[in-house]
Amino acid sequence: MPNAEPSVSTRDRLIAATIDLIRQKGFEATRVDDICTSAGVSKGAFFHHFASKAEIAIAAAQAWGHGANCMFAAALAAHDDPRDFILAYLDMRIELLTGAPFSYMCYAGTLVEEVWQTHPDVMAAAAGSVNCHIDWLVPKFETALGSPGRALELATLCQASVQGALIIAKTDANVARAKACLRHVKTYVEAELRRT
Repeated sequence: MPNAEPSVSTRDRLIAATIDLIRQKGFEATRVDDICTSAGVSKGAFFHHFASKAEIAIAAAQAWGHGANCMFAAALAAHDDPRDFILAYLDMRIELLTGAPFSYMCYAGTLVEEVWQTHPDVMAAAAGSVNCHIDWLVPKFETALGSPGRALELATLCQASVQGALIIAKTDANVARAKACLRHVKTYVEAELRRT
């Protein structure tokens, strides 16, 4: 008998719908009704799990940060050498810039852009998601560089460059310039790693 697909919980479906909708429409334009419709659940089910749109946006930011780190770690697991890992990571970031703009936009980055002054709790969760990815990269840079000296700086450069490239991609719905920016960042990072 074939293995059955594990069922996705209502809570997880709501979080996935929130991520998709906010990446497409933004926080303010996304309504609880939209999330429920997209997740295929009732409003009662929504409020069983979350008290508000802000609360689910926070949960989604936490899920996004954890999920992104797990996705990259799994995809890059074959790269034992930390330098190879970092360069393959940047290549993967470039490769992910395909399809409809919302499909490659960062959920946390989208939230930060919109709510940084209006929803402090949502902003804190989104910032936490962005920063947890930096923190995830830091040990790779520490090992590659042989010391912690510039690890945080270079990990932050990678995250800042990705977020900036995503904004450039939004400005003209053309990923060519965004990809070119990230290629330059990769060249710089590669040179820095060679200096050690």
